Amino acid sequence: LVTDGADGVQRTHRVQVIGVLAENTNLVESTLVGSEAALSRLRSVPVAGDSIYVKVAPGQDARVVAGEIERAFVSSGLDAAVLAERFAQRQRLTGGALQLLQGFMALGLLVGIAALGVISTRSVYERRQQVGMLRALGYQKGMVALSFLIESSFVSITGLVIGALTGMVLGDNLVLAFFPQIGESAVSTPWLQIVLIVLAAYLFSLLTTIAPAWQASRIYPADALRYE
Repeated sequence: LVTDGADGVQRTHRVQVIGVLAENTNLVESTLVGSEAALSRLRSVPVAGDSIYVKVAPGQDARVVAGEIERAFVSSGLDAAVLAERFAQRQRLTGGALQLLQGFMALGLLVGIAALGVISTRSVYERRQQVGMLRALGYQKGMVALSFLIESSFVSITGLVIGALTGMVLGDNLVLAFFPQIGESAVSTPWLQIVLIVLAAYLFSLLTTIAPAWQASRIYPADALRYE
């Protein structure tokens, strides 16, 4: 390895490569440990660390020790902090962001369920004469209501299955794209939570369809076919 010295003279160093970082490697919350002496040989200025990690003895309060260290090096502008508190704060921020995203997704889910109810109601009015013909052919009220419920169930189940599968695949790919170092084995799918959300969404979609189905079942053939 050829480097430029402080005097402008190039020097050759023999080094051993023990590892190579991949391009665009994410080093957030990570530490790259190397030899300070080796780095000093490759640079014209001494290498100085920017962080010092202190392990507190058993029985000692980490906050008290951090405060004492900060007061001792106040002239150097040292900022002491407890790692556990920093990690907890970052986890709270991350959790808050995730809850906000979940809130937006829940709002979108409610809007979709409400839209399904509106579509079902509109379908009843648009097919009023067809329902009257079915009633005239012998369809009972329960059969008419059941047909609308089955139709709504097919639409909602199809949408929920496609949405759940797309979300799982997209979520795994996004996690691996932003954090490739964790590997696929570290990515777990919350199956129980997904199943509960899908079931709850399906039940709510059925609830929004009950009223239109009940209205369709109360259509009288004479009223529906009056203008035929």
